Amino acid sequence: MVSTQWTDCPRRELVPPFLGGVWVHAETRGDGDPTRRLFWLPEYDPAVVAVHAEPVPPSDPEAFDIAEYADMSDLVMDKQGREFLVLDDGSHQIELQVCSGTLSQGPVRLRCDIGLFKGSDAKALTVLRLGAFRRLGRFPNNLFPPERRAPKWAVALQAYDGMLAGASHREIACVLFTEPFVREEWNGGSTFLKGRIQRLLRYGRKMVDGDYKTLLQ
Repeated sequence: MVSTQWTDCPRRELVPPFLGGVWVHAETRGDGDPTRRLFWLPEYDPAVVAVHAEPVPPSDPEAFDIAEYADMSDLVMDKQGREFLVLDDGSHQIELQVCSGTLSQGPVRLRCDIGLFKGSDAKALTVLRLGAFRRLGRFPNNLFPPERRAPKWAVALQAYDGMLAGASHREIACVLFTEPFVREEWNGGSTFLKGRIQRLLRYGRKMVDGDYKTLLQ
């Protein structure tokens, strides 16, 4: 039986389950805006850790109960009956895939299987983050180094969104790089900025067409 505390982060079936390998779950709690959390399939995000959940009493030193983190957890189930948990403190998040047992029935002891080579660094970091979250109730910033490629992803997708909205290459450049700079470059005959916009648009299109699946690998 699911505890009353668990109602804030219910299990639910994904529809459709992980379309394109990723799924955004939006849920409104109380009168606030919907909370949106991103789930990835493990084959696209090596940081997703597969765990086995074994029921234990609350007094067990290894006990982990997501009811204690109702406002920071989201548990979902796909059509194959697999559970996926995201823990999110508002700044950072991690994801676990439950291979056996369930997280919806109270305290559990978690065990994980991590191979020694492929993806092991990312998974080991997730384990460290989970341990810190359990101790502190939040994720320490020092366990989440900045993603150096993220600015390029954001700019490319912003440029691509502008193109879909009907903006010209020059209009896109003005939004990304300020109008005075663009005016000088565009009217000066330089092809550098025009070429950069074209490259960003090609990169944005590739991500939208499926390359987003490789971002975390």
